[in-house]
Amino acid sequence: MHSAFRIAGIGAGALLLLAVTGATLFHHAEFAPRTGPNSPDRIGDRAEEEMFNETFSVQPGEQLLVDVIHSDIHIEKSKGSEARIRITLEGREINDQARDFFEYLNFEVGQTDGKLFVRTDPDGNWSWRRSGWRMRAGVHVYISVPEMFDAKMDVAHGDVDIDALKGALNVDLAHGDLDAGSLSGSSLSMDIAHGDVQTSQLGSERIRLNLQHGDLSTHRIDATDVELSAAHGDLDIDYATAKTIRIRAAHGDLDMNHVTAGKIDVETAHGDIDVHEMDGYPRMEVRHGDISLHFVQATGGEFSAAHGDIDLSAPALAALDVDFNASDISMDNTFRFEGVRKEKEVQGRVNGGGPELHARASHGEVALRTR
Repeated sequence: MHSAFRIAGIGAGALLLLAVTGATLFHHAEFAPRTGPNSPDRIGDRAEEEMFNETFSVQPGEQLLVDVIHSDIHIEKSKGSEARIRITLEGREINDQARDFFEYLNFEVGQTDGKLFVRTDPDGNWSWRRSGWRMRAGVHVYISVPEMFDAKMDVAHGDVDIDALKGALNVDLAHGDLDAGSLSGSSLSMDIAHGDVQTSQLGSERIRLNLQHGDLSTHRIDATDVELSAAHGDLDIDYATAKTIRIRAAHGDLDMNHVTAGKIDVETAHGDIDVHEMDGYPRMEVRHGDISLHFVQATGGEFSAAHGDIDLSAPALAALDVDFNASDISMDNTFRFEGVRKEKEVQGRVNGGGPELHARASHGEVALRTR
């Protein structure tokens, strides 16, 4: 069974037309512009006009499909097996231009085969010149679904706010920010072209995030496999736990508080790498930038900086085999060292030897110290 609700303006007054064609149920409803001091509703200095409000019967584990343009999306947890979709116009002023724009978006909301969907199907060509800058309201889509719900979202222009979801999540966001609480499920995949990502927690077997122009800020990542890429933006991660972590950054800094990983592989072109606590094996390469990292325990690692310094620290009793080459090398005298020690080359054993630690700084310094 497939049911869909299409929202369209059809002149003055309100008309509800219910038509059944085959297995498809359409609900055509006109919004009626309201007048008077209490209409549209005012929330502080913002006005709100409700354009659609409908509930649906769903089951945990089903899927939400969002494919919209020029709309902000808000997703929150619902109770039981009920979902609700509510669409509003909100802003300082809700005028004819805003209502015309809403009609142009031509929303369709419905449910079919375990999938709840919200989509826009623009009707005609919208002339921004016709509206000028007098449209002071935006479209907001409020969706409540059970916490255990899959979601696939394609948003062209708008922000996405998610309370919490436990399901497979795929987000493609062209222009807008993503702000989320806890996201967990079998897989998390996000492509953000122009916008920032801020989350409380990301948890999944596999996490993939591709960020083109924007920053990532997250408190915690728990996963088996993590793959992060950023073209122009900073990555700020408080805690990361994974079997493997791969990070590629072109222009931006990487700041991580505590990392526990079997292996972390990081490559940056223009930016600094700063890891406050590392428990695992790191391989890090930067072309123009500095590397700073503290080992919780002696695990070894590989570091390379073409134009920048490498500053490493480890516990005073850490046992390592070291191989350093740089313009200048310094090592804390607290470490017991045996081997070859020159101005630009150090090879030997620290505290009796252990895992191999390699560092190369073509135009920079390498330092190994205690914190």
